[in-house]
Order: sequence, then C-alpha cells, then structure tokens
Amino acid sequence: MKKVIVGVLSAALVLGASSAFAGTKAGDKEVGLNASLSTTSTDTNGSSSDSTSLNIMGTMGYFMSDALEVSVGSMGIVTASDGSDSKNLALFVEPNYHFNTSTAMVPYAGVHGGMFLSQSGETSNSVFEYGAQAGIKSFLSENVAFNTQLRYDRYSVEDSTTSQLALNVGLVFNF
Repeated sequence: MKKVIVGVLSAALVLGASSAFAGTKAGDKEVGLNASLSTTSTDTNGSSSDSTSLNIMGTMGYFMSDALEVSVGSMGIVTASDGSDSKNLALFVEPNYHFNTSTAMVPYAGVHGGMFLSQSGETSNSVFEYGAQAGIKSFLSENVAFNTQLRYDRYSVEDSTTSQLALNVGLVFNF
C-alpha cells in the first residue's frame, strides 16, 4: 500500500509541476469523480478482521471563499468475502480548506461526516460515519485537476467498530 501511495503522490507532483496555474476562487462549483483503494479494519468484541476494497466516490462542491469548499458526496463499496456479499453506501458532507499557492498544485485538508448504509444478506444498518481527509489538486488546465487524496473513515455498527484508510485518485472539474 505504501508503494502505491508514494507512486500516486509522485505522479501528482510531476503533473502539477508542468501545469498552468489555475487555483480556486469564491463562487466556483466543482464536480469530482474518484476511484480508491482502501484497507479496512473491523473490531468486534475484541476480535479483528482486515480487508481491502476498491471504491467509487463522487462529489459536488461549492467554494464559499477562495479557500473554503463545502461538498456533498457519496461513496459506493461492494465487498465479497467468505461467500457473503456486502453492499455499502456512504452519504457525506465535507468542508475542505484549500491552501492556495502560486503554482498549479493546491493542497487541501478537511473533515467529513454523514450516514453509512450497509446491507449484508438480510441485515441492513444505517449509522453515522466521520473522518478526515487531505490531498493535492494538480491542475492540468484552468478548470481540470488531477486529485490525490488520503482519507480516513470511522463508524460503529452495534458491537463492531470499523476504521478505513483509503487512497483516492481521480479528476475534478471546476466551473
């Protein structure tokens, strides 16, 4: 996982170094689509299990100022293990603070919270999920950026607590 993270961050640096400056400004709207690789750890009554999954995440945001973006989004997760399928959906709100620079690379950090909906067999749950994220948007043009993000999620269902660390990569479009 560390090699994947280093490789993606290196690609973001190379892309950002050769791009024209764009940045963000108040009133901008943004749409993003990311794919992610995540590792998940679940602790149930002292017994833990780990898994890896691929996820798809979409966001829509609005820049309240040149630096502050408030987004809504969803992430879909489908896992199969030990013959049982699990379908999960996270719906969240995330404010992100962008550290606007004079380059094409715009780092950001933020928090998120929302609902995590899961269904496994006949059992379904909905719980509050929360976490934090940090990333870099490397602008490829005035309105298109390559997004690299490290994201941490946490939620509890009945007697189990789940933590997830994800590396998200994708594109964002500003208009």
